[in-house]
This record gives sequence, C-alpha cells and structure tokens, in this order.
Amino acid sequence: MGFEIENGILKKYTEEPGVTKVVIPEEVMHIGNSAFSHCSSLTNIAIPNGVTSIGNWAFGFCSSLTSIVLPDGITCIGHSAFRGCRSMASIEIPASVASIGDEAFMECKDLTDIKIPCGVTSIEDRTFQECSNLVSIIIPYSVTSIGSWAFMDCSRLTNIVVPEGVEIIGNDAFGGCRSLTNISIPNGVERIRFATFSECRKLKDVTIPDGVSSIEDFAFAHCENLRSISIPHGVKNIGRSAFSNCHRLKNVDIANEKIEIGDNAFAGCDALAGDDGFVIVRNVMFDYHGPAEHVVIPNGVTRIAWSALPTTARSIVIPRSVDSMANRRTFQIGFPNLQYLAFPSALTAELLSYTLSKTEAVLIVEGEDHSLSFLAYSARGDRDNYSDFVERGNWNAYDNELINNGPVYKYTMPVRLVGMLGRMLEPIDLLEDVRQMFMEYLTKNAKKLVSIAEEFDCPEIIKAAYKYGVINSKNEKTIRKLLIESKLPEISALADFRCN
Repeated sequence: MGFEIENGILKKYTEEPGVTKVVIPEEVMHIGNSAFSHCSSLTNIAIPNGVTSIGNWAFGFCSSLTSIVLPDGITCIGHSAFRGCRSMASIEIPASVASIGDEAFMECKDLTDIKIPCGVTSIEDRTFQECSNLVSIIIPYSVTSIGSWAFMDCSRLTNIVVPEGVEIIGNDAFGGCRSLTNISIPNGVERIRFATFSECRKLKDVTIPDGVSSIEDFAFAHCENLRSISIPHGVKNIGRSAFSNCHRLKNVDIANEKIEIGDNAFAGCDALAGDDGFVIVRNVMFDYHGPAEHVVIPNGVTRIAWSALPTTARSIVIPRSVDSMANRRTFQIGFPNLQYLAFPSALTAELLSYTLSKTEAVLIVEGEDHSLSFLAYSARGDRDNYSDFVERGNWNAYDNELINNGPVYKYTMPVRLVGMLGRMLEPIDLLEDVRQMFMEYLTKNAKKLVSIAEEFDCPEIIKAAYKYGVINSKNEKTIRKLLIESKLPEISALADFRCN
C-alpha cells in the first residue's frame, strides 16, 4: 500500500483508488505531520499499539473517516490532528495522552461526545470549535486552562462542567454554544474574557465567583434567556457590550459602587427598561424604549452610552447631571429628524466636537446660572460646520454658512435666526458687518421670536430681543399683541417688559 516510512515515522500515505480501510504497519512509532491529510476516501484506519504520537494535521480533513482507535501509549496528539474529520462520530482518547494540540478536533461536525483523559492540563485554542453535534464532554480536574474559541459554535452542547482547577477561560471559549443552559465558573477564574459566553442564547443561569475582577467586552452578549445577574464586589469593570441584547435580563445586582461600566454594556436589555422606557444601570443610560419623538432624559443620569438615543428623535433634552456622552460616536450616527437638542453648558465643547451627521437643529445650551443660549447647527453628510469654521477661528464663514445654507424650523423660521440671537448673547467679538447682518435679519423676522419662545417655554428669547434692539419702536406694537395673546403665563407677562 502507499506508505512512506522512515525510522519508525510514517511520513506519508498515498491514497489508492477504491481503498477505504487501511492498517498502519507495526513498525510505525510516530504518525508524522500531514501523513493522511485530505485522504477523503478513507473510512477506517487501524493504528498499531507501538505508536506514541500523532503529528500535526496527521488525519486532517479525512472527511469520510468514521472510525479510528487510538491505542494506549499515545502521549501526544498534534495541532489540527483530526481537524475536518466531519464524519467521525466518536473517538476514545487513551489515558496516556498528556497533550492535545490546538484545533485538534476542530470541525468534527458529527462528533457527539468525548472524554478528555486526566493527564491533559490544557484545552488549547479552537480544540473543539464547530463540533456542531457535540452534546457532552467530560473535562478532568487536571485541566487548568481552556483556550480561546475552544468550544465555539458547539451549538448542541447543553451542559458542561468546568472543574474547579481551571483558572483561565479564553476569549470566545463558549461563544455560540446556543443550547447551553447553565454553567458554573470556577473560583480560580479572575477574568471573564472577551465574548467568552456570547450568543449562548439558552443560558439562563450563571454564577460569577467572588474572585473575578473583570468582565470583558461582549462577555455575555446575546444571552437572550439570561434573567438575572449578580456581580460581586471584586469586579472592577464591566466591558463594552458585555450584556448587550440580553433581552430577558430583568435584574442586575452590582455590589461595587465604584465599578466602571463600558459603553453599550446593557444596550438592548429590553426587560431592564423602567416605565419611562429608559434602560439605566448605575446612572448610565444604555438604551431607550419609550416614545421616540421627544426624549427627556431623567435627572441623575451621569453618562449616555453610544447608540442609547433613538435616531428618530425630534427633540432631546439632556439634564445637568450628565457629565459624559460616553464617546465621540454618541451623536455621530445621524439624527435626521432632530429639531432641537438641549444640554448643559458643561457639555458644549464635547458635543460640538462631534459630527451630528445629517443633522440641522437648534442647540439649546443651559448655563451654570440656568440661563439659556441658542445656537444654530447645520451639518450635511459628514461635514461638521462647527469643526470646519469655528475651531479654526473663522466665525464669519460659519455665520455665512448658516445664513445661506442653514436649516428651516417647522414654523418656516430659519433655525439660523435663533442661532444669531444666541450668538448675540455669547461673549464673542463679531465683525461689524456680521453684527449688522444679524440685526437686519432678526429685526425683519422679530415677530417669529414669540412662537419660538413659546415652543421652548423660554422668555429669555424675548428679553434678549429687547436688549439688543431687535424689538424696537417699529415692531413693538405687533409683538406686544402677540405676547398678550400667548397662552404661556411667562411669555404673556412680557407684554409690559422694558429693557433697562
């Protein structure tokens, strides 16, 4: 038969037409790297008792192999040794085996069960990845680490016992184990790593031991049946999107008051939403499931996570308690319907350094003394007029951009009108021709200020118009009539206002 043997090492087997079963000669002690790789017709291979090691890729992609017996005495199974043996339903690993290489059984799609011998101390990266029919596996107490992607996409694995000796569970180790219903994390584990249990869609119960100090990004993302989670005091940080899209998660108990919570950690956790639709954990807003047009964020929220705000919103009010927008992307995803955005002055620099993509709106800025300023904002596509002009000190170009291309308010009053008024209130030195341009435009449209003052319930607009002479002897009578007719007491009370 087509064996190439040298000094007890089976170097290569050449597949022969019509041959499906082979018996490896007794003289072989080592099965070399790629010896049977891609022998797609073989269904059965007999290995003699004298073999002590199986090399890398030795039986890789023997796609028809259904049966193989590993004799006692084998101590090492190499990297990708049985990878892609998709017809192999079972294999018994002898007790003599002390090491199993990474990817050793990867893509063995018909493999249903396996027992790892007690001499093995580590399950390497991707060892059982995509063993989609694997239902059960026994991990011995000798194992101290489980590598990254070790059981990833073992979609029929329903139960697995991770022994107490395990100290390291790698990235995505159980990611995509969609049938896994519960798992106990050993006490020695200090980090729940990136996406370790992501997309374990049937996972209902998990216990995080006291020794864990970090829950990393996407650790439990898309665990749709997870109902509650208790995070012990030792955990110092919860990573980005760690519990995102855990749709049935109703209870989160976090013992550490100083814990750092990453962006989007609880985004898509619908069941955590209060009656007002806000998903808020430890004063961080992660999601919103309320009416999408007008969003008034509750006072006490200190941070708004990226993607927490509905992009369909027409108005958004951010309270003074918010001191962070999480990151630059918070408003970079586009708010095409936004008409106004209200926020505390402490966030001005942060917000105006963002690109409110495709957004044209009034920005209402609340100062430390509760005074309000109004700025027009216009951005088309990925262009940020504030960054283009203002950060470079070219206010004149910014003003002209708003006047010529600025958005239109729903009362058919240009948003730039309000922006101009806000600019007049700001301590900014305007060029005289720009100031004159402001005055002419504001005076021409002065009576529309009453409508906007009512919309925002802001009498300061009228007071500012008096202060800067926008309301003057030529238009005062008309405006006073509109003020008297206002249904808002604070606005109507300005009918007799005089600027000293």
